[in-house]
Amino acid sequence: MGNSSAIAHFKRHVGWYYYLGTLFFALAHLGNYAQQPPWWAIIFLVFPQLIGGLAFGYLRIRLGFWYSVLGHTLTNLSFTLGDIVNFWFGEPGGVAWFIILIILPLSVLAAPLLPSVRKRSVDTSLS
Repeated sequence: MGNSSAIAHFKRHVGWYYYLGTLFFALAHLGNYAQQPPWWAIIFLVFPQLIGGLAFGYLRIRLGFWYSVLGHTLTNLSFTLGDIVNFWFGEPGGVAWFIILIILPLSVLAAPLLPSVRKRSVDTSLS
């Protein structure tokens, strides 16, 4: 299979790679749990990572690799900061941070949908 043949194959089956990569992304996060869950609970535990994988894959395809990395970093950072706030302030801090955890990821996911503003260069020369 030559290089152009491999590229054509990838373009033809990009949807399969996208969803399969999302599934592997979600399953890779099973290590986040201290105990191995029963097989029937796995889909419920990794559902947030499955949604995240779809979102990060979308960012990767639409905007590029580093936007996907930034989205993943901001998501991980928000949960880490939530744990710190909950540790420092107890339950009231945890409730406030939970609200922030809903707003922040939604804004990160909505950012690519905002219209891009580009400065148009104006040719002022007389031709």
